[in-house]
Amino acid sequence: MSLPYTSGDFTKPRAGTESWVEYPFIEQGDNATKVYHLVCVVNEANYTPISLDTTMASVGNADVIDLPFTADANAYFVGDFGKTKIEGGLVKFDRQFANIPQPTVDPAGSEIFTFPGLPYTAGTGTVIDINSISLSNNVLTLNLASPHGMVNGDNFRYYFRGTITLYGFISTNFFYGNGVCLTGTTGSTIKIRTYLPSNFVFENGRIYPFSSRGRKQVSRKSSTQFEYDYFLPGITVGITEAQDISLPQRFEAYQYSVGNTVETLSVSTTPTSVEYNAIVDSDGFLVLDSGIDRWKGNIVRRIVKSIRAI
Repeated sequence: MSLPYTSGDFTKPRAGTESWVEYPFIEQGDNATKVYHLVCVVNEANYTPISLDTTMASVGNADVIDLPFTADANAYFVGDFGKTKIEGGLVKFDRQFANIPQPTVDPAGSEIFTFPGLPYTAGTGTVIDINSISLSNNVLTLNLASPHGMVNGDNFRYYFRGTITLYGFISTNFFYGNGVCLTGTTGSTIKIRTYLPSNFVFENGRIYPFSSRGRKQVSRKSSTQFEYDYFLPGITVGITEAQDISLPQRFEAYQYSVGNTVETLSVSTTPTSVEYNAIVDSDGFLVLDSGIDRWKGNIVRRIVKSIRAI
């Protein structure tokens, strides 16, 4: 069997032609973050690991004979991997340097969450019949019999009924509540974010424009997502150790004056009903859970799971 390298100096790691650059988050639209794989060979007796967080700013920093890539002072040593013996008293390993990744967001499907109740307020508006509905990506479009006069962010109450067929049996289902008009609401069309079974067949319904947003605490399905942020303690501004990374608190309707969670928001809760309505109006998310783990080397990843507010 021939040796992969037959001549040259192997008292220092030699990065060969198998070296390559990985773009780990290209599918999330991040084409700047790189992981450099320096596939190296060195005499087993001369193998020495370098310190984590060393930058790939030069040949000397990387402790190799030659760099197979352009030097990158923003790439940090995260470890030597896959170290194995090969013929000729040599060892082969993958020396990796990585950039601190950019923040990314991934959709995570949907789940049921108990959303807080909201206080009832006086409203105005004349009842309007719903002619038809359509659902796409949990955005429900209500097509009305006449113009409603509302715009994005306005509140209304709705009611509609229809049927669902399951295992050959037809059942009547009712849906009602308070809605917040989303972008795309105009004329006789209203868009809201909600969930309906895919086999729901609409029959009839009505809306009350400009009415109260008040409701009782309600459990509904909504879309979820994961947010990822990355930090390198000692390098990232304001972060000297992993404990410095702040974790957002799980969403709770809380009233400090009584020291308890509450079912219904008000002007004296955290968040207030006004603040919560603003989250809904902006199509925002509520934190479900958060934590940190190690991504590569000393680079730490913060993971936040959240659900779209309704």
